[in-house]
Amino acid sequence: MLFNRVRRSRALTQAEEALSKGQLVEARQIAEDVLAEDPDTGRALHVLGQVLLDQGDLDAARDVFERCTNADQGDEQAREQLGQVHIRLAVEARELGELDAAITHSQNALDLVQDCAHVYYNMGCAYADFHEQHAAEAVEMWRRAIEERPDYVEAHFDLGTALFHSDRFDEAQEHFQAIVERREDWPAPLYLLGVIHVKKGNTERALECLKSAILVNTSWARTASEDDHLSPLRGNEVFEELIQVQSLLSAEDLSRNVLTPEEIFADVDEDPEDP
Repeated sequence: MLFNRVRRSRALTQAEEALSKGQLVEARQIAEDVLAEDPDTGRALHVLGQVLLDQGDLDAARDVFERCTNADQGDEQAREQLGQVHIRLAVEARELGELDAAITHSQNALDLVQDCAHVYYNMGCAYADFHEQHAAEAVEMWRRAIEERPDYVEAHFDLGTALFHSDRFDEAQEHFQAIVERREDWPAPLYLLGVIHVKKGNTERALECLKSAILVNTSWARTASEDDHLSPLRGNEVFEELIQVQSLLSAEDLSRNVLTPEEIFADVDEDPEDP
């Protein structure tokens, strides 16, 4: 008995090392061999579950981690990993347009993971996929994400955009401002702040924000030149100089990374890493 335990322990150490190196086939084989001898070996279940998760076999990974948590409710590692499985399943369901399944998996994840902000954000995005039908739920989920993580810039952006669409400009401004204080290299929030200041009659502040957005990405000059939201600035000398930067760009440059007004003010997800 003692010899067998020592042998299995060594084998599992090898499996864990293989897993850490990305050698999934080897790690899985060792874990399955150990489980064939002792189906309740916790370390082997952890390795197998992680391998299945890394391989994208989410249903099988869920079954394995559920075995772990059923055997030991205090197994925090297994609970976290089971939560990650539900997060991945929620993403898959969202991609398939299955809102109820996406929300169910997300709610399951909330009971398991420590980073609830990410789960709330994804729930908001799932609700937003159904536009006005679930707009209130989307807003609530993004608010919860920000409560959990005040520096969550993606949640600030989506919530700010939703509030902007509802003409709640003061509230939207707070969220866009929260972004630019943390991400000066993201032009969309700067641009939207400029639009809000135009709507509030603060021309000087609007021009400052628009200039900052254009300095980050000059293609936004063309966007500004075509945006009806900025019509009160037409004829303003500073504004006209800002949008003239487009004349310095080649036709190829102008065709890249340029958002139309319709695209800016649509409910879209923007990658903050791609300004």
